[in-house]
Amino acid sequence: MARNISTTAAKAVNSTAAAALPIYLLEITHPDLATPIRIVQDTKDVVYAGDTYIAMGFTIIPPDDMSSGLPKARLAVDNVTRDLMQWVETSNGAQGASATIRAGMRNAQNVVTVIEWSQTLDLADITATFQTVSASLGYEDILNLPGVPYTYTPDTAQGIF
Repeated sequence: MARNISTTAAKAVNSTAAAALPIYLLEITHPDLATPIRIVQDTKDVVYAGDTYIAMGFTIIPPDDMSSGLPKARLAVDNVTRDLMQWVETSNGAQGASATIRAGMRNAQNVVTVIEWSQTLDLADITATFQTVSASLGYEDILNLPGVPYTYTPDTAQGIF
């Protein structure tokens, strides 16, 4: 999916000495969470839409711009707090969680006023080490699931083959 960004963000990305660069905001939601996990890939906390995003190191490989196929992204969050790992363990590997990735421009008051693009993806395949908690982001491939619960194969219906 193509991402259209503002001319201000395009100039900042292509500049050799930009005053401000786009930053990534990550919001993880899950039915077991009272409030979503909100982190920003920066050294300072920022505010967006009245919510504070905590500065934390994470690496994100955003979904590619291919028009065919399901978008896939990769996420690795620094495992610096016990809270994140405790939530992953108690929520059965964060099944049913989703992550919203936003790229935005921050102003001088550490408030994100313009979101350049946003995408919500399902969280899956969570692995954890002492340093990072990694996950795959994407959608469930429902188009390639079987349309019926049972199929007739030589293993399941030997009498008709």
